[in-house]
Amino acid sequence: MSVSDTSGVDFIRELRLRQWARTHYVPADMRSDSWHPLVLDEMRNRDEELLEAGALTTRTRSIYVPLAPGERIELAVAS
Repeated sequence: MSVSDTSGVDFIRELRLRQWARTHYVPADMRSDSWHPLVLDEMRNRDEELLEAGALTTRTRSIYVPLAPGERIELAVAS
């Protein structure tokens, strides 16, 4: 069953399945093909987001130059 075949799933159920998929995310090699197509689709969406975030992190790291050690700055803990 593909995601397009899940037209019988109501909107609330779809949201719950997608939220469940995000909360219980696992890497692709640990997923079962027997899982609901919406769960698999949302986990694939999350895979893409993580790839994009990883690419952004890599680019960001290469852009910024760390500051030389100098003054000691302490941040107060929020209460």
